Amino acid sequence: MHRHSFQGRKLSLEAGPRRALLRGQMTSLVLHEAITTTEARAKEVAPRFERLVTHAKKAHLPLGANCALNF
Repeated sequence: MHRHSFQGRKLSLEAGPRRALLRGQMTSLVLHEAITTTEARAKEVAPRFERLVTHAKKAHLPLGANCALNF
């Protein structure tokens, strides 16, 4: 059973490597427009990427270009 308000999957990784994996996959998705990964990782990346796209659309032009780096 999951804890209350549990968010995200552990993906059998500790916090630092998991964060690096997700950041790398999001960067690859931005640069190459497609990635090959497992279903669990894709389900973890999808909502984060949608938030990134929404944030980039709302950001001003100078900030929108660097949005992926700061998100």
